[in-house]
Amino acid sequence: MATYTSSQLHGAGVLNTDSFINTGETPLIRMKITLPGISTADRNHADVGQCALFIETINLGTNPTVRDREIQPPFGKNPTVDYMDAGYSGVDFKTNIIAQEGSYGFFPQQPRPEEFVQSITFSSLGIQHNLNKIPGSICGANPEESAPFERCYLSQRDEGRKIAAFTFINNNIALDSSVSKIFYWFPSNIVTAYGNDGEGTFFYGSVRFRGVGNFTLNTSAVPLIGEG
Repeated sequence: MATYTSSQLHGAGVLNTDSFINTGETPLIRMKITLPGISTADRNHADVGQCALFIETINLGTNPTVRDREIQPPFGKNPTVDYMDAGYSGVDFKTNIIAQEGSYGFFPQQPRPEEFVQSITFSSLGIQHNLNKIPGSICGANPEESAPFERCYLSQRDEGRKIAAFTFINNNIALDSSVSKIFYWFPSNIVTAYGNDGEGTFFYGSVRFRGVGNFTLNTSAVPLIGEG
């Protein structure tokens, strides 16, 4: 679990400090945006409350120390990797988040094993984004009894940096409390942390988080399937 403050997110942003492992018992990344209260006086300023979160892939091919490393992507000969794609069965999307292993992407609600009904959407969270919805996306252990499920992706089949953008408004006027917006990211590859590879410290980052506005980002690994 990692927390990134607004000061870290501003400007050039911050490289991820924990690894996101898209296998095992907790492959899903819970993205929690915490918004502080805004005074009535501050809200008179036009830009107050306007926020954005950017998740950027990092292309480090211009760094010779990284470029020449004889290791697998995302570092070494192929420094750019797809973290935000959908998962495919041949040329077709994998549409069932539960029944089809490797169904990746972003979604606003954690899947449930049975009788799933979508009650939270990006729209209901007040989050706009630049992602594409996966057509025919469903949730259910039994495909014949599955419900529609909002799952989105950002294609990265082309080489180079890609940016997922999420915009939202802070309408919290309670100065003594904060409010949160939560969505989920199932990365389409393991996202390695910034830091140490066991052979000595070197500087790299799989993704960079950047932010506009006053908010805190918390990332934590959780199970793909929520409790009943």
